[in-house]
Amino acid sequence: MTPVTPDRLEVVFVENVYDPDPADERYETTSLYLIRDRGHLRIETDHWTMGLFSLDTCRRILRETRFEVHEGRYNAGEDECAVPGTPDPGIDGSDQ
Repeated sequence: MTPVTPDRLEVVFVENVYDPDPADERYETTSLYLIRDRGHLRIETDHWTMGLFSLDTCRRILRETRFEVHEGRYNAGEDECAVPGTPDPGIDGSDQ
């Protein structure tokens, strides 16, 4: 918890990571922000379900939330991964 104080603004960030089921790929992250602006305290929170998900799961969730999925390949040295972008001719178009 480190306060940042530029111009009478202080922010304290607290994060809690909780894994209710270690057997699956998901975990929960909750963040608490204590924001004091010129002496007035405001409290904000964020809560996320995070994890490492299969590419098929990511595609499905993006489509369900009305995102258009485009895939390409990124190669940085020895590592290669799929990234959003222009469709790659090598990727099967049936997934799009």
